[in-house]
Amino acid sequence: MSKQQKNMIMILVGVILISGVITGIIIWNARCVLDGTQICYDENNKVFYLEEDAKVSVQVESDSLKQYLEETWITLHPEYEGALEITVRESLTLDELAAEGLPFDLNVTGQTSAAFIMDKVFDMGSAVGDTILANVPTQLQDASNASGIVFVPNSTKGWLFVYNKTFAEELGYDLTDEDLSGLPDIFESWEDIIEFAPQLLEQMDTVFPLTFVDQESFYPFLTGGRWLLNFTNRGSDPGFGSSEFLDGLALIEALRDAPIVPTQEDGTVSSAESLAWRYEEALYNRETLFTIAIDWMQLDEHSALTGDEYVYAPFPSFKGTRLSPMAEVDGYVMSNDVEYPSATAEVLRILRAPAAASVYSSASSKTFVMMRHEFQNLQVDDETLNKIRAYSYSDSVPVMTLDDNPAVLSRYVFQEVDIMDVLKDLYDQKLSAQEVQEVIVQRATEWIDTHAVEASDD
Repeated sequence: MSKQQKNMIMILVGVILISGVITGIIIWNARCVLDGTQICYDENNKVFYLEEDAKVSVQVESDSLKQYLEETWITLHPEYEGALEITVRESLTLDELAAEGLPFDLNVTGQTSAAFIMDKVFDMGSAVGDTILANVPTQLQDASNASGIVFVPNSTKGWLFVYNKTFAEELGYDLTDEDLSGLPDIFESWEDIIEFAPQLLEQMDTVFPLTFVDQESFYPFLTGGRWLLNFTNRGSDPGFGSSEFLDGLALIEALRDAPIVPTQEDGTVSSAESLAWRYEEALYNRETLFTIAIDWMQLDEHSALTGDEYVYAPFPSFKGTRLSPMAEVDGYVMSNDVEYPSATAEVLRILRAPAAASVYSSASSKTFVMMRHEFQNLQVDDETLNKIRAYSYSDSVPVMTLDDNPAVLSRYVFQEVDIMDVLKDLYDQKLSAQEVQEVIVQRATEWIDTHAVEASDD
């Protein structure tokens, strides 16, 4: 080997060694460091690393959840016994947040309230987003985490579909649920229910006790075309002008054409105005197999009185799209003043584990939320599982504000702009779906413009 060749080999070896050192420095610098500013995840053991001498203050909503957290923590991290300071307290209201800020390292509050304190929360980053948040249904996250991982949904409540299992079995209906959707296969969609309408009307008073009395409870019946309030991700565009909203109006027409209530003596369909609120009464009196319900209706108490088993379920689909009711969401936020964010993330991981579902309870009667791929790991009773499954299709209340007025929440457009009169006209065939859409867009636009002007005048 010549001297020139030897020199070339030495140069190549040197380059390789230098490259190795540089790569090592880059990898070292990229490592997650427990310095009080980062959250570090142990991929091998599926837990978060704990800072040395970590102490964490945490809020939970019940004594049972406190006991679960204490026992799980000491089992997983015996060397950190005494590291947790746990306070049992109901979800923090906006007034409490205004007065106290975030009193704990890990706090429980509503999604809407959290939107007003974004300057006080810690961005938990991808370490939490890729692990803990992956077990939360996407629709329940809304825009809270649009610019960082700051809110982890934990529980929810809102409208659910309900059917009378006892009554259906007595009538001989097959309630097999092979796809585990939460609904019997024969009633999986509104098209299925409409197909059974003539038979159902021979056995009971109504197929479904639809009413146009209340706009909030009517919301899911507008989502059959994949429209959701502010699905455009723009606060000043509720999406009423979209093809998705227009497609959803077809469900109202389909329910009228079924028909879902007995026709009058002259063969005409009852008017929308005549459809009174009977969601509870019709179910309890066996006037229908189906209804919708919310926690204040106290179905469990009525079930004990009637002896009928009422099953909570997702809303049936329409043209392949599952209807999505709007739901209130509570969850966890980490304080910006947290000293040990990685240890606090480990507490959060334990509180959001499937095992927590069996001990979760809240004064507000909310239900634990979990992604559908984790259902087989939940050790809960059938009713709780039915609710968790049903809520996995719900849509969280939007927390975005108007583009030109951050003081006004965008969802107020649905609460304050009355659209029920034109929806009644659609049902009564006085207006077409396109005409109804045009009226709703005009009213919503005027409301948004008015509130934008109010902001500019201040």
